[in-house]
Amino acid sequence: MWVGTNPAGEYAGTYVDGPNDGKRLGELERLEIRIRNTDLGLYVDELIEFSELWFEDTVGRRYRVKNSRKNIEEFWKNWKDLQEKAAQRKKLEKLVESQVRASLENARGGDGST
Repeated sequence: MWVGTNPAGEYAGTYVDGPNDGKRLGELERLEIRIRNTDLGLYVDELIEFSELWFEDTVGRRYRVKNSRKNIEEFWKNWKDLQEKAAQRKKLEKLVESQVRASLENARGGDGST
């Protein structure tokens, strides 16, 4: 399984290879998975947003993902910055649009005729 925990210590996990059982690896076999931003939280009773990740084998041993805490923190910081920039861009687009409309109305004489 791959598992995550939030800063409060709540955790959730999911099987690597399917919904009901894990993937069995042979001796020295590697596993590579790609975790997307949508994987940085799982619903149990409510959404648990991960701050750290690890893998867990069938006997319960945990294998921490190197630098997961630092990388997840950096991801959320960058994501929030992008969201703020997108919001600023929308405000600017609306402002420009309203100014263009006002200029067109003034050019038409304000009565809507062309």
